[in-house]
Amino acid sequence: MMKKCAVASALGFFLYAFGGTTTATAQNTVPQQPQQQPVKTDYSDSMLKAFLDVNIKLQPLQQTAQQHIVKSIESSGITIDRFREIAQAQQEGKQQTLSAKDSTAFNKAAEQVMKEKEAVDSQMANIIQKEGMDLQTFQGIAMAYQQSPEIQEKLNKMISAKQQNVDSTAEQPASPTK
Repeated sequence: MMKKCAVASALGFFLYAFGGTTTATAQNTVPQQPQQQPVKTDYSDSMLKAFLDVNIKLQPLQQTAQQHIVKSIESSGITIDRFREIAQAQQEGKQQTLSAKDSTAFNKAAEQVMKEKEAVDSQMANIIQKEGMDLQTFQGIAMAYQQSPEIQEKLNKMISAKQQNVDSTAEQPASPTK
């Protein structure tokens, strides 16, 4: 049972890493709250900005983790698409008949994904805390982004504004030096 939970957790991380959004990063950093509880949405703009700033710092780690996961899966003898297909079926509780080769390759790859997830979780937690945000707040905002249209809208506007600032800065000519 413990191994099945760990595999499910790793599969959730894999599915997130290859299909989720950056702002959902924390879903694997701290234990998730039950879905039945109403999600907190009264975060200040400064807290949401801090959340976005932390996410920017997490992106290189996420990209490296994705690369490691791809290599691990491919070296296990299964394609990314096949791994994803099996992982999604397991997440959805669908029964699948796997060949011995697919089963062995999938289990080997899933173990590697679990190891990568553990390493990434620890590194992410360190970055989040180093940036001055506690894990529960980060997790709460990530959940709110996933479940609250209001928080999604606020964060998406902040992201757009930040991108526009970067774009307008990049378009300005360099000042002449004397």
